[in-house]
Amino acid sequence: MRVTNVAQTVLNNIVSKMHILFGIQQFDNSQDAVIDGSVMNGTTKKAFRLNAFKVAMVFLLFIGANTGLRAQVSSYSFAQTSGTYTALASPTTVHASGWDDAIATVTIPFSFTFNNIAYTTASVNSNGYLTFGSTTSTATTGGAIASTAGYAGAVVAYGRDLISNASTIVSGVEGTSPNRVFVIQWNNARRYSSGGVAGDVLNFQIRLSEGSNTAALRYGTCTITSTTALTGQVGLRGA
Repeated sequence: MRVTNVAQTVLNNIVSKMHILFGIQQFDNSQDAVIDGSVMNGTTKKAFRLNAFKVAMVFLLFIGANTGLRAQVSSYSFAQTSGTYTALASPTTVHASGWDDAIATVTIPFSFTFNNIAYTTASVNSNGYLTFGSTTSTATTGGAIASTAGYAGAVVAYGRDLISNASTIVSGVEGTSPNRVFVIQWNNARRYSSGGVAGDVLNFQIRLSEGSNTAALRYGTCTITSTTALTGQVGLRGA
């Protein structure tokens, strides 16, 4: 199945189950939907380039396929389920309030294998994603999956130009060894379009799991009032 078809299936299911179109309606975290699909197209980019945004609490899970947990990104599988969005209880600040086009390196407190390479650090771009490897993204880049930059991989929760809404981006760890989850969390972010988009309140997390090496994207309550379609990217990218 080609990625474009998977993206369309995801979008169709979201719209049919949630009746949402980005920028038109508002939901809290009580909604749910389940979408399962295999994301395999022989490339190292897994992109969902959508004008719609899942604004209810939803889990997008990317898992190493049957080639093993150390699989290449091109053979990761994809699943979507509902769950509970819980903000980090005792987070560490990655980007302080007022951030815009910022990059910071964070330490992963365990070895996380992505695209067949083990990492203990990642680079957090305030524009909705993190990257792996010594080459970092450009601070102003929102399209992390489509970018030609030479970083070793990316996990993208909502890749586009974002800006602080007097809010922070934070990190933290849930659970205990050997089943910890490292979390990067965007609090009340706004999209940027000639300034912060009034009415935007976007809460989401990137979650990296110890042992299983799964990368999950979790979306909390998101409020949007603008009817302007502003495209973002969601997914994975290999080297």
